[in-house]
Amino acid sequence: STSPVEAGAPVTLALTSGAPKNLDFTTTDGAAIPQALLGNVYQGLVALSDSGEIVPVLAKSWTVSPDGLTYTFDLVDNATFSNGDPFTASDVKYSFEQVKSDAWTISLKSKMDVVDTIEAVSPTQVKVTLKTPSNSWLYDMTTRVGAIFDKNAGGDLATKAVGTGPFVVSEFIPDTSLTLTARDDYWGTPPQVQTVTFQYNNDVNAQIAGMLSG
Repeated sequence: STSPVEAGAPVTLALTSGAPKNLDFTTTDGAAIPQALLGNVYQGLVALSDSGEIVPVLAKSWTVSPDGLTYTFDLVDNATFSNGDPFTASDVKYSFEQVKSDAWTISLKSKMDVVDTIEAVSPTQVKVTLKTPSNSWLYDMTTRVGAIFDKNAGGDLATKAVGTGPFVVSEFIPDTSLTLTARDDYWGTPPQVQTVTFQYNNDVNAQIAGMLSG
């Protein structure tokens, strides 16, 4: 039998495939990096709930014009990145334009092709206008394509992850493990777990043995 994990206790997740070689999901295909970082370190304007509904995250709410072309997002006004920088509409504009530029190289970047313009109307409002109406664009923004980056952070995305999410990357060993630690200054509801380690092992038997030993 197993006992429930105590609140705040470290958690280790044993995974058998897809160990990430870096932290950059804008140039590296595969599910491993966004599986660990999206929602935990990086957040989007919207996300998918457990029931599959699109729910607000960095956007408090949004409206769609009658012609289906213009999405106006009202943003939260208290979010910060893990380096202390405030989150504003200009970060949304920067992030979406990065997807459309040569900075992103993965095939999923095509999900942003339907976007015509991105306008930071104010620090807490952004307006996105599409070239043609799309039933899928908002859903696509729940994936890595919609992740928001700090326009002022700089650095190498492969080794440094700066997001608005509740965790930061505290240790990363390529092909082996990735550890996330809860932020003390997270702007939203604090996570109930302080430390999460993704442990990658291609040997299923070794994974089972590790789980049995705690």
